[in-house]
Amino acid sequence: MKNIATVASNVVTQQREGQVSPEQRQQPEINEEAALIVNDIFRALQAAFPAWRAAFPDDAALRASKASWVKGLIDAGINDLHQVARGVRRARQTESDFFPSVGKFIAWCQLSPDELGMPNADQAWMEACQHSHHVLGHEWSHPGVYEAGRRTGWFEVRNGTATCKAFTDNYQVVMAEVAKGAEFEMPAPDSTKLEHHRNGRRVQTEESKIAGRAALASLRASMGMSHG
Repeated sequence: MKNIATVASNVVTQQREGQVSPEQRQQPEINEEAALIVNDIFRALQAAFPAWRAAFPDDAALRASKASWVKGLIDAGINDLHQVARGVRRARQTESDFFPSVGKFIAWCQLSPDELGMPNADQAWMEACQHSHHVLGHEWSHPGVYEAGRRTGWFEVRNGTATCKAFTDNYQVVMAEVAKGAEFEMPAPDSTKLEHHRNGRRVQTEESKIAGRAALASLRASMGMSHG
């Protein structure tokens, strides 16, 4: 079964009624087969949302929207027909009568945090804030939470300059990567590596100093250096 990323590698060679406008045919990412996939999506969504005509007052608006959806799905990495089927299934479960935006449909296509075994974005942000002062000692609910905090910047999370939106944006990207099979490493909980902070700055504990001296001594010994 071909996915959207595969079929999007061909150039449009023929315009089909109800797909995309002739102006879009020269764009390599919009092709006949990808447009057919979007056609299938639109047919399913038109059946699920009886007020869909409100979003597309004429055929020109419908064609332009379909062209935008093809590009939007590709840019978002929705490249598997199983993802598309998930999106359509969730669309049918909504109570709205009105046609969704491409962004809303993309969100429906993606696995939920619960399905990925991850906390939702609000829970992840709260966990990151509560444990930003001892990131090396906390047992994180999922490596993705730590990874999103790392990308956002632990110093910024600690001192309050990182926003919830910045973290959430990173977390959404991390969840998408996890859904595709990515795995993230994070430090194992270790009481000798606990971080303590004062006024947003890390303060070394006696345990960390001892661990640091031991590591330095081991390094010097392995290089044949004296301990003096």
